[in-house]
Amino acid sequence: MLFVLASIAGAALVAAAPTAKGFTKECTDIELRGRWLVANCLTGADATTRIQSTVFLHDKVTNSEATLKWAVNGAYANSCRNCQIINGASLNCICDHSANRFNENTTLNLEEHISNYNGHLLSDLAGPPIVPSTSSAMKIPSDLSWALSFGNTSCYPPEEDICKGYTIGQQPCPSSPTWSSNGDPANCSSFHWPVAVPVWQSFYSLKIDAPGLGWEFQIYDNVDCKSNPILTVGPKDLAKCNPLSKAGVAWTVKPLWNADP
Repeated sequence: MLFVLASIAGAALVAAAPTAKGFTKECTDIELRGRWLVANCLTGADATTRIQSTVFLHDKVTNSEATLKWAVNGAYANSCRNCQIINGASLNCICDHSANRFNENTTLNLEEHISNYNGHLLSDLAGPPIVPSTSSAMKIPSDLSWALSFGNTSCYPPEEDICKGYTIGQQPCPSSPTWSSNGDPANCSSFHWPVAVPVWQSFYSLKIDAPGLGWEFQIYDNVDCKSNPILTVGPKDLAKCNPLSKAGVAWTVKPLWNADP
């Protein structure tokens, strides 16, 4: 069984900056990998030292009637296709229009809200960016996909009458329900069953697969991810069926390479 989360939150449009700040003069090998902008950028240490860094564009750009625009939680890739980087710094896609599907060509200048900060590509869309004090040596994987397979699934929260005695199954990890992504980070995700009552997917064991090895996963026993994680899984701990001390409910997925997610 495969559960897929669709973004239903409205995107907050952000006005484009009046002038481009520019990163193309300091960055090379600029490309779009999945929904990530990728480049090798000068650190400022000298004229040649560069690091690879990335920006997750899917959360910063939206499709507004077949026009790419800046937006927090924009989710442009849900309704655009054939996306590419053109002219070194512009995102170009074919996007949906409510009156005519998949026939509008649209381009957004990424230098309006993305700049190079000491080798790190960062966006100022949500405010002044915080420049990392250190850099990761890890490169963005060619395979960005990941999947969480839940075991011994039940219902959350247990104090709700609807959840008492509620059991989906007792499958081990390899045959349990799966939550997957082709390369998106997750700030705090959980699966709420599409019913009017508060029922969430919970699980007592977990198997995580990530062929590219570039992610860190943290599992929480609450839906807002505000407590200490009950399990942290890095590249060395993948493809194992991990028992949990408590019922897991939510998770975060963070890139381990240089990234502005």
